[in-house]
Amino acid sequence: QSILKSNVIGTFNVLEASRLAKIKQFIFTSSAAVYGESKQLPIKESWPTRPISAYGLSKLTDELYCHLFERHFLATIFRFANVYGPGQNSSAEGGVVAIFVRRILDNQPVTVYGSGRQTRDFVFVGDVVDALTAALSRPQTAILNIGSNQPTSIIRLVNLIEKLTKMPAKIDYLPKRPVEIEKSLFSYEQARVKLKWQPKTSIEEGLNATIGFDLAGAK
Repeated sequence: QSILKSNVIGTFNVLEASRLAKIKQFIFTSSAAVYGESKQLPIKESWPTRPISAYGLSKLTDELYCHLFERHFLATIFRFANVYGPGQNSSAEGGVVAIFVRRILDNQPVTVYGSGRQTRDFVFVGDVVDALTAALSRPQTAILNIGSNQPTSIIRLVNLIEKLTKMPAKIDYLPKRPVEIEKSLFSYEQARVKLKWQPKTSIEEGLNATIGFDLAGAK
């Protein structure tokens, strides 16, 4: 119910306020969750949307409301992969990088669901900001994937953080969650063509920046 209020009703209220304000462009941040479990990788914007979670369904509903308002203004919809980077809230469920970094630095166990071989497309927040900025200078109605097109397994993520922090990780393995997607990987070809955008930050560089921020904040 809270997701319905914040994501769906909240987004509709902002869209309606934008219509009344006679804005020219609306930028909406959607999610990889709208695709659900895709049978082919990398995922393209034209592929079916079959969310398997309430969050993914709420984001897809928001996208449909954006389309409804396209008669009033341009609507640029970004479907983000797993965004991470310095300053991310480690108490948020979706921020797996922030959670793992904070817990490993604190010598606390990290939780891995299933085998840990499930893969994600992690995209650095700085690259995401570049995409949002590019959309302002190229206003258009479009749906665009924003990701790295590089798969990283959850176990590899843990191993990279261990390597960069020089601290061993304690892992608690739990059964796979029913709403957990096994593999996610984004094609960003449309963003490259329409926004002249592509990611610049490798997972190692992004993790280094994230860990450095956490260490600086701990001092």
